Amino acid sequence: MVFDMVMPPHPLRVHRRRLGLSQEELAAATGLSVRSIQSLESGRNRAPRSSTVRLLADALGLAGADRERFTRAMTGDDDEPARDDAPPRPAQLPAELPDFTGREEVADRLAAALRPGARPVVVSISGMAGVGKTSLALHVAHRVRGHYPDGQLYIDLRRAGRAEPYRAAGFFLRALGTPAGAVPTDAEERAALLRSVLAERSVLVLVDDVEHARDVLPLLPGAGPVGLLLTSRKPLPSLPVTLAVDLDLFSAEESVRLLAGVAGTDRAVADPTAAAEVVDACGRLPLAVRLAAVRLAARPAWSMRDLADRLAASDRRLHELGGTEQAVRASFDLSYQALPPHLAEAFRQLAWPRLGEISVDTVAAACDVDAAIAAGIAEDLVDARLLLSPRPGRYRYHDLVRLFAQERSRAADPPEVAARLVRRLVDGYRKTAVAALQTIEELPSPPFRDAAAATGWLTAEGQLIVAAVCLAAELTADVDAEACADLARALGPHLRATGEWDEWQRLADAVRQVAVRDGNRPAALLAGMQLGHLAILRNDYALAGSHLAAATDLARALGDRAAEARTLNLIGLLRFTEASPRPAIVAHRAALALFETLGHTAGVVNSRINLAKCLATQGRGAEGLAVLDEARRLLPPGPEVASVMLRHQTARCLFALRRYADAIEEHEACLELTRRHGLREGSAYVLAELGLTLLAAGQPDTARARLALAVSEFERLGDGNAADTYRVVLGLAQRALGDLEGARRNWRQAIRF
Repeated sequence: MVFDMVMPPHPLRVHRRRLGLSQEELAAATGLSVRSIQSLESGRNRAPRSSTVRLLADALGLAGADRERFTRAMTGDDDEPARDDAPPRPAQLPAELPDFTGREEVADRLAAALRPGARPVVVSISGMAGVGKTSLALHVAHRVRGHYPDGQLYIDLRRAGRAEPYRAAGFFLRALGTPAGAVPTDAEERAALLRSVLAERSVLVLVDDVEHARDVLPLLPGAGPVGLLLTSRKPLPSLPVTLAVDLDLFSAEESVRLLAGVAGTDRAVADPTAAAEVVDACGRLPLAVRLAAVRLAARPAWSMRDLADRLAASDRRLHELGGTEQAVRASFDLSYQALPPHLAEAFRQLAWPRLGEISVDTVAAACDVDAAIAAGIAEDLVDARLLLSPRPGRYRYHDLVRLFAQERSRAADPPEVAARLVRRLVDGYRKTAVAALQTIEELPSPPFRDAAAATGWLTAEGQLIVAAVCLAAELTADVDAEACADLARALGPHLRATGEWDEWQRLADAVRQVAVRDGNRPAALLAGMQLGHLAILRNDYALAGSHLAAATDLARALGDRAAEARTLNLIGLLRFTEASPRPAIVAHRAALALFETLGHTAGVVNSRINLAKCLATQGRGAEGLAVLDEARRLLPPGPEVASVMLRHQTARCLFALRRYADAIEEHEACLELTRRHGLREGSAYVLAELGLTLLAAGQPDTARARLALAVSEFERLGDGNAADTYRVVLGLAQRALGDLEGARRNWRQAIRF
């Protein structure tokens, strides 16, 4: 016992205390566990591995003779150097790409997270097929492998076979020196032994292409300075991950750098436009960009333009990016083959409409299911990394994934699948669009609680509705022309109010094409009226007159007196815009008489508002207010868009009567309503008339600010006529403030008006 008490302190403890390190600090510096340090210093472990001794000597800063003495003392052999009976250090990492490009910031984060410590570190990289998960993982693993002196392990679970995940544990045990006969056959025992072996070693483990969290459970370390790096297409939220990174597509700059690095900088620099087209055709998917670059590098006679032109043909693009087992098509197919049948069908069929984005409503209409099931389908495809979700409730295909889905559809689905999908889309959207129009114009109609909800839905789904109707026109599908007309009837006024005139033009043109093809005269009438309205807004008065004259004749031939009255109102708008208020008044009075005969309240209100506008322009403000009073009496509660129009024309009549304070108050209230409902055209006109009223009221400074905003908004809307009209008034406000140069500049710009 006395002998034990006078034993000299363990050399590890001596050197540790010399440096003022705690056991925990030394453990962190070496990547060993605190328990391992304690076991060594207490003498319980008298035969540490040579790799452990090296780690300790490095952390303690020992060199030369001090290092040799320390090594002999640690192994208990003063005459012989430390025994190196450890099994060979595994070094299983495949080579990284010599031209690895991009991902600098995320690579730094991953490398920092993989620094070994007292406990295991688990890091995951997820993303769609071809986004570069394995390339990044190998790049990072090679960066940090020096921190793991006991070796690196690697396995590709897809190629190893996911059906037996415990086989990977046996593979790792044998690589770490466990004799094959000592590897347990029981799966749980095998995983437990792997945890025991890893607990005392500093090893980096890279597990590639994990499909499910359960695949990697047998490989999770329990203790020790182990780094585990996982790649998977899906996130793995159930695992104890220290850092999870979800990779996005390359930026345009990263894509061009990769292209140039593989194919040659000189070719990319010689034609940067073609290089940009190549990466766009590849959808900035790293695998696709690399394959395109390899293809170009192997063909010295090709220019970057040659490659861009070959990739421009979408029906050949996947073929051009094929040719190896790492081809883009094969990469996508792995995700596709894992889908259950109902998701595989949805994945194929949703690709046909070629929509920029799709919504839950799109999925519901296309798959003929309710919204809850549609949301589940879309999210499941996102989880499978076959759909992207740029924001909640909105989805889109990567361009190459869409081409792949269409290929699979051609192989698996009947030829009429595209036409059937378009019919479903049009019919599905029609029901909701009609409800939205009823809610906006009359009373709430399910599923909408109020006009704001209906307007919000039209805003969210508008471009998709336009795309569906355009496809109906393009595919010569058996689509009901009246359904297309109903969609235009609901969406057209919204697109006008929000300033999306190009989309409205596409919609009206498509409805006319479907109507002419099917011989549907009511649908052709609606299209003609909307095209006439668009032509007025675009200042093409001759075209507007032609459309409206034809629409009037067709309405009368069909005996559709309500449509005839609407067309008369549009003719009144045309005459008013042409600065012909008297013919405009005649047209609006005729429309009003027809609507009154029909008992069409909404038409009566709209005609009275239009008539008051013309009267105010002629200085007949009192008559205009009387006309509006009757409109106000008839206006049902609910539709705020009609209220906006009524208040706007009330302010114009008050201006005509020189009741400027009252007019300003009405305009301010009206402006708040237009902004609340996103009515860009209405906001621009209210701002302009407010500016005019403020100028007349002797407030040129405030008037100038309002008028400048109005002119800018008209220019954004593409309404040069209105912009020039109110640029003249803006010049008057500037002149009143002494800014003559600014006034002349605006007047010169408005000369064409």
